[in-house]
Amino acid sequence: MRRLALLITVLLIITLTFTACGDMLLGVGTEDLLQAPQLSSSQRDVLKALTDYLGESIQLKYPRHGSFLSPLLFWDLNGDGVEEVIVLYTSTSLGKNVNIALMENEEGKWKFTFGTEGINTDVERVEFTQLHRDGSTQVIIGYTSLNLSDKYLEVYNYRDSTLQKQYEQAYSDYGLADFTGDGKNDLVVVSLNSQPGPVQITLLSSNGQAFEQPVVTSLDNRFTSCSQFAISSYRNGKSWIVLDGYIGAFLASEVLEYNGKLFVKYGLGTDVNVPTLSLRSQTDLTIRDIDNNGITEVPVVTEEIESIIDTERMYWVSWYDYVINQNRPTQSGIVDTYYGYFLRLPDSWKGKVSIEPTPDVHEWLIRDIQTGSVLLFVRILAQGEELTSNRTYTQAATIGNYRIFLAPTEKTTAAEKRTLIGGITILI
Repeated sequence: MRRLALLITVLLIITLTFTACGDMLLGVGTEDLLQAPQLSSSQRDVLKALTDYLGESIQLKYPRHGSFLSPLLFWDLNGDGVEEVIVLYTSTSLGKNVNIALMENEEGKWKFTFGTEGINTDVERVEFTQLHRDGSTQVIIGYTSLNLSDKYLEVYNYRDSTLQKQYEQAYSDYGLADFTGDGKNDLVVVSLNSQPGPVQITLLSSNGQAFEQPVVTSLDNRFTSCSQFAISSYRNGKSWIVLDGYIGAFLASEVLEYNGKLFVKYGLGTDVNVPTLSLRSQTDLTIRDIDNNGITEVPVVTEEIESIIDTERMYWVSWYDYVINQNRPTQSGIVDTYYGYFLRLPDSWKGKVSIEPTPDVHEWLIRDIQTGSVLLFVRILAQGEELTSNRTYTQAATIGNYRIFLAPTEKTTAAEKRTLIGGITILI
């Protein structure tokens, strides 16, 4: 019930976030009412110019994910210091598929210069990047259906006030990074999960002005799908792929490095097998940047904590990036899958502490195995529930309708206390 209440709270927040009234101008529909902020004067000017050109009202189409969540995308496409605008929309005369309008400013007035039809009814996300070395700008638009089941990306190149389509591919996810070392981004595409055969990773790079033949790498045959995908980049310019996928009913992770020709598994030729090490039944426990340094880590469950009354709730977990720190964990601690959080523990505690329940059903503790001393009390209470204890608790995190309190004892050092109080990561 607590987990259900927590999820309901999160869903309520999302619902309230997406029900603020937007602008009714120019045939903006229900989708826009759920997401649109108040339009700026520049946006209004662009929309008026477009509808005047089309001779009809339009419905704006908002990208579902990504950094660009507006249907009016302002970007300097040709590098002259003046922004052009790409408008994502549908209209009665043009049918259900998303349409793209390119609008340019000429002598202070917006003018329609190019239009084309997309390949589905909705937009999953949009990216602006430079894949070629000639200074041109590419626009990547991921199209999808209403339920996000079918996704297909197209890469457009801006040239002479038009958007020229250069590449297209079905995808479950994609990302951008400089894998080939030419100073420009490369496009990495993960195949659709519904595609027959193994999950595939496609690398699309440029020879300067055009794309090279795509390089395709197949994942371990045990993976039946990709559920999460991330690209990590280190300060030396090295980039690599981290992903989650299903092996049967279990979740596992994979780390892929580019060797100059194709992507290869991290640890190839050694006894390190990331999918096997990371295989886990806790499907809510996914890859993430656990320490917020821009590098994605893989969770490895070492064992279940059976001393807690609720079975299959708490686990010892270590997080590895495998590339920078190799086989040394970035962080280690406890995952509470019931409430959905990770509590980082000091490195010096690893293998030396135990977890025990207390007579209070809301509380548990961590004990030093060798000395028997209690090091930490953890207490979880619902919002509005009074904290009654003779211990000195500090509220360390909030998860939906619940609050997490920590009470380090006098047996912990000041550094250990800082690690504990600042060491909670919300996983849901």
